Amino acid sequence: MIVLLSNMFGLKANSLRADCDTLLSNSGTLLVVRIESVKQGVIEYYDCEGGGKLQRMDFSEIREIRRGRELKTGSELKKEAALLAAEERQLTNYAKLAALFGVGSLFFWLFAAAFSPWMGLLILPCTILGLVFGIKVLRRTRNIPEYRQQRKMGRFGIIAAGSQLAFGVLYLVVALLFLLLWGWW
Repeated sequence: MIVLLSNMFGLKANSLRADCDTLLSNSGTLLVVRIESVKQGVIEYYDCEGGGKLQRMDFSEIREIRRGRELKTGSELKKEAALLAAEERQLTNYAKLAALFGVGSLFFWLFAAAFSPWMGLLILPCTILGLVFGIKVLRRTRNIPEYRQQRKMGRFGIIAAGSQLAFGVLYLVVALLFLLLWGWW
């Protein structure tokens, strides 16, 4: 009975370690953790053995990471961090472009009203670009909590561009009706 119980506790301890990841620091400390996120050179994790609060560690302090059974060295971590940073920059740029084109079409409306109605022709490409960039941001940030800010800007761009597009269609219909009625009288 004692042998069976000791084996059962040993199996439970091994399964707990298999669910958790292992960090080996440059100082030689071995940490059994559950990695929450990896972004811009920082790993956020919870301690598996003691639970507790969310902790952070820079990549420069880590020699290697073992995720379950996967092993990553420092150079692989740097490559992964560079890829994540590049992806975050691209998403941030797309989100800014979505907001810019969404709001930018409003300025074309103002220019069209103040100077020339032909400026209204630039509204359609601007709103389409706002919608395209906003949709790209929303698709690529789905279920990723680290990109909340980019997601908000993408939504704002879609809403702004969509409202300008709806206003543009209404403007076009009214303008066509006005031209038809003006031409008949």
